[in-house]
Amino acid sequence: MGKDPAFLFYSSDFISGTLTMSYEQLGRYIRMLCLQHQKGTLSERDMKFLAEGDEELISKFIKTADGYYNERLRNETIKRNAYSESRRKNKMPKDMSVISTTYDGHMENVIVNENVIRINDLIQSKFDITLCEMWNQWKEFKHSQFNFKYKTYQTEVTAINNLYKLSNGKTNIAVDIINQSIANGWKGFFEIRNSSNQSANEKRFEKRVEYSNRYDK
Repeated sequence: MGKDPAFLFYSSDFISGTLTMSYEQLGRYIRMLCLQHQKGTLSERDMKFLAEGDEELISKFIKTADGYYNERLRNETIKRNAYSESRRKNKMPKDMSVISTTYDGHMENVIVNENVIRINDLIQSKFDITLCEMWNQWKEFKHSQFNFKYKTYQTEVTAINNLYKLSNGKTNIAVDIINQSIANGWKGFFEIRNSSNQSANEKRFEKRVEYSNRYDK
């Protein structure tokens, strides 16, 4: 079996991960990824020649005793190779509808797994890594209580962004918000109700009561 000539390319993730790069850096980065796909790892000589000491480019790769590699590209290559190998070992059925069904099912699983990775990356970019487990608990709660699942990657991203706004990007507050919704059986997220974030009306009401009590004595 010959070497796989291609790998999956996720344009949205690539754009978001390279927005701060110059066009020259971008060209170098693409060449580094292609070379890794061909060789498996990049040598010190490869890195010196292609990165030219650019720390932003070098930071995209993990250094090991065997060389440098981009983790995302390695994972995608392994998944694609595993699928290709499984297809090679299994006899191809004559019924093309069976082939289509098998392939569609595989690609659906790939997309689901890919979305999980992307969601975890998004959460870690906004919160502490510990929130990933809490987010999974939230999804399990939604499914068990309301038979609800996020239909698309984008709808799940919208929910995470909403949690980020309500918590001001603070992991401990985000955890409290999720726990509050689970404890109350709520379908969505709401601000934590405590003395530090009472509404302006509640604070004005308390002041009026305090003022009234002061002169009723």
